[in-house]
Amino acid sequence: MTGKTFGKVIAFVAICFVIILVFGVISKYTSGFTSSFKTFYIQANGKDIFTTASNYVLSPEEELHVEVRYTFTNENEEFRGYNVKIVPNKVQDNDFNVVTSTGTYSFQAEEDYTKAFDIQKYNTYFTIQPKGALNDMLSSYFGGEVEDCTDNVYENMFVLVVSSYNEESIVTIYFTIGETQDTGQVIAYD
Repeated sequence: MTGKTFGKVIAFVAICFVIILVFGVISKYTSGFTSSFKTFYIQANGKDIFTTASNYVLSPEEELHVEVRYTFTNENEEFRGYNVKIVPNKVQDNDFNVVTSTGTYSFQAEEDYTKAFDIQKYNTYFTIQPKGALNDMLSSYFGGEVEDCTDNVYENMFVLVVSSYNEESIVTIYFTIGETQDTGQVIAYD
């Protein structure tokens, strides 16, 4: 093989590598070409989430660590910020009444359950943890003793909504509250 031919083969391989690399990056930031290019995303417990994820289980004993990412931010640029909110996942036929010593409330009618969680916000990440088991959380939220609601738990009953600083981009995580058994293993209610 001559020097010219070898150089052409190397150039061809390099071009193919660059094309594959560009294709892979675009695929990652468009969720496999199913959405527009994402400039804002999160990383929950090490997993990149560009639009939505579900079936997470949060427990009172273990926090969820969420990194907030902007695709085109360099280390010298000031971080833009983010917003965090927790709302009920409004699933038809899954609403239930929360009966407390202060009144009766529809679970899904509430607009913002954020104060029922301990959220520690830092510059580029935050941690989230329920303020106790489900009944404890609802008791702190509504104020007063709560009748047992564990039989009403449904899959992905809460939604963690993380938005960019200007609220133009939103990423959601659907989750349920689990409790820790004596074995230390987190379980979700069925």
